Amino acid sequence: MPTHGAVGTPVTIEGQGFSTTPGSNTVEFNGTAAVVTAATATTLSTSVPAGATTGKISVAVGAQNAVSDDDFVVDGTGEPPTIASFSPTVGSVGTSVTVIGTYLYPIPNQTSAAINNWKTAPTSATDTQVQFAVPANAGSGKVSITTPHGTGVSAADFIVAPPGISVASVSVSTRVAIGSAPSSITIPAGTYGVILFDAPGGSWLSIQFSGITSTASTISYTVYDTQNHKVTSGTISSSSRTIHLPQLGPVSGTYSVWITPNTAPATINFAIQADPILSTTDNGVSVGATYAGQGERLIFRAKPGSNMSLGMNSFSATSGSASFQVFDNYNVWVANGSCSTSPVNGCGLDLKTLKGGTYKVIVSPGTVTNLISFVALVSNNLGGTLTPDTQISGNISRRGQTATYTFNATAGQVFAFQATGGTTTPSGQLTWYYIYKPNGALLVNSYSSGYEILNTGVLTLSGVYQVYVVPNYGLPLTEQVALISGVTGT
Repeated sequence: MPTHGAVGTPVTIEGQGFSTTPGSNTVEFNGTAAVVTAATATTLSTSVPAGATTGKISVAVGAQNAVSDDDFVVDGTGEPPTIASFSPTVGSVGTSVTVIGTYLYPIPNQTSAAINNWKTAPTSATDTQVQFAVPANAGSGKVSITTPHGTGVSAADFIVAPPGISVASVSVSTRVAIGSAPSSITIPAGTYGVILFDAPGGSWLSIQFSGITSTASTISYTVYDTQNHKVTSGTISSSSRTIHLPQLGPVSGTYSVWITPNTAPATINFAIQADPILSTTDNGVSVGATYAGQGERLIFRAKPGSNMSLGMNSFSATSGSASFQVFDNYNVWVANGSCSTSPVNGCGLDLKTLKGGTYKVIVSPGTVTNLISFVALVSNNLGGTLTPDTQISGNISRRGQTATYTFNATAGQVFAFQATGGTTTPSGQLTWYYIYKPNGALLVNSYSSGYEILNTGVLTLSGVYQVYVVPNYGLPLTEQVALISGVTGT
């Protein structure tokens, strides 16, 4: 042991019948004599001699000889491979690629090549050059060579043209990191510019474009995954600057965005951002658009049947407002709202009885000159069970949060929901109150800015009633609430 190594590598030979006198054992590496430095009846210590080549190890003790079953591989320095260059730099599936470097083939038949981590066997190989064909399902990305000593990765990317796109039409490529400063790419008319980025599997990402300078009538894009499968496609323009990608698949690796202006060159500034993931346990996530006209997407997860709410605090917009929509796990619209800088720099949205899964909040600036920023929060609704004639705290501390209270009632009973000492932050804003029947129908609702009593009248249904408390603009609220029994008037 070991089974391979460079000149000077220590080697331990295991067997039986060895002489315990080191010099009485003759060891050769494929015919080249080695010096035995220590010996027992079952082990010999030696090292790979100068001039040794790959082959069998033989041991002779007097007239007795033994030869190893396997070759010992003399593999130079044992260093990991390095890649100095490769050519061509653009191709399609089956294109022959030549890699130049060092330590590329130290052990016969134990070198593999890859593009974007999709491996293939070399068609020819030496220690300084490897050739291979672009494997099927490989997307654009780094070239790598792997040997038993490690993996060497290229500095540049190999661009793999997807089906339907010619190699000759690729004019320029660039690589960016998620969350990095905006970059720029200039693409000649009728050709493709390729933007590459590495992404973890399962990511939610958005691509933001701005400063689009072109007279082209159409600028089209297609996004491809690590296997060159289409993720999404469409067009961009000065009035349509944001691409919200579908959630990426489970495989991490290099993704590519292929952009082509049809009739004129295009210079485009762009950035790739990770969409904020909201949690009910955080104190809010700061969201700030890089460009005017840039949209945002927020992600949160909900359990089936949960009552939640969305809040936006410290809202800023150069045009004064922005709109947003909420979509469920199946991209079905759930709710919408708007946010403004006046009167309280923010907003809230109540989200009742969610189906569960991953929800998306799409925030739209409305105009290409509107630059927005805010702190986003998602919250579980507060509340609890109301016991008749018992006052409890109804304080709401998170922006956008609402409260849901329940009480059991029998047909024929009479109650009133009472809220006292209500103060929003900032003060003076209204709070809405709703009582729903066991069948989900609205029983009664009203609003106030400090005191409210909401009479049920004589109840006609038995079961669980719900009381929703919704402060205007999703503001925090301090109040006391109670369910008063037997009240029929104000």
